[in-house]
Amino acid sequence: MKPRLSPQARVIAVTALVVLLGAMLIARLVPGATIEHRAVALLEQLEAEAERRVKRSLLQRPNGNAYTVDLGQLAMYAARSGNRSLYVELTDLLRDAVVVDAPDDDYTRGFVAWRYAEDTPLDASGTTEGLRVASALWDGGARFDRPDDTALALTILEGYARHAAIDQDIWFIRNYFNLQTRAFSPNSYLIDYDPDLLARVGRDTDTTGLVDVAEKSAKLFEQATTPAGLLHGVILPEIATLMPGDPPIFSPNRVELLANVANAAVHATSSNPAIAHGVLEFATSRIDGLQRHYDTHTGLAAYPTSDAGIAEFAPLLRLAVALDRPDDTHRLLARLVNAIEDDPPTGNRASLYLLSESLLALEAAVGPSPLRRPRPAPDP
Repeated sequence: MKPRLSPQARVIAVTALVVLLGAMLIARLVPGATIEHRAVALLEQLEAEAERRVKRSLLQRPNGNAYTVDLGQLAMYAARSGNRSLYVELTDLLRDAVVVDAPDDDYTRGFVAWRYAEDTPLDASGTTEGLRVASALWDGGARFDRPDDTALALTILEGYARHAAIDQDIWFIRNYFNLQTRAFSPNSYLIDYDPDLLARVGRDTDTTGLVDVAEKSAKLFEQATTPAGLLHGVILPEIATLMPGDPPIFSPNRVELLANVANAAVHATSSNPAIAHGVLEFATSRIDGLQRHYDTHTGLAAYPTSDAGIAEFAPLLRLAVALDRPDDTHRLLARLVNAIEDDPPTGNRASLYLLSESLLALEAAVGPSPLRRPRPAPDP
């Protein structure tokens, strides 16, 4: 349940927000404040905001549910940045709230619910969500010497692999399993795949099943490429039974959100480097007027008034870092910093998802920077 803040706590929260916004403005206006200096300042401020919201259980979206993708990505950030206390708090919460481990139901062991609310049964698993939680546990388990976390990451990925099916000769990962009706969805989305993570964990643990899923996921990326150099987002094999000849991997109305395309590509930089480079080049060649939606065939903006923001620049920045493209990294870092300063993802009503996206991207770009203040010694 979302805790009620005392008047004193509200004053503290408002004061913290004012200080944060003021620091952002100062960083932008002070002569000599480079993009890297501004990025480091933002990273530290946004991390403090994440810690505040986790400690106060300010995790729900307006509909009252907490969403696993938000918390999973924050946990990924905590693992990668070395913030042990934030990592432990988040992963303990995720383990208790969304990881399915019913003693009398081996089949669903390791499934991860896509959201949760107090006193409400879990409704369905989430494949994107499972991947993000597993990624956090895998990295954090190694970084903080927590073998139980790496073991749980493997269990979650094995549960993820049980979402696989073949329909109309198309292999795919079914988007979710309804925990109440015990039925799988017939569709899938490209953001439900992470061939890089599956290949890495599969090789490190000698789990051939995960390596196989990684290879099939990488092949699906090849099938999802579009004439404009983007990626189709929907996999729906059953469409062949209704409209024979229509491709089962497509984009509704031929339009894709650039944020979804970039987020898919960033998880396939090792498995599908040519595709990942293509997505990045598509975006950087249009950087001065980058939009949110594009026609996957023509490459033209589908909604010209919908300018790109944090949701687009954050995964594109991670993509540039992963592909070791320093010029693109610098250009995208500047765009992301400006986007965050213009509309910061802070405050109780702000998007926790955009906060997690911002943290992951800034950490990827400037995490090891000597400009950052030393982190306090981690909890034992």
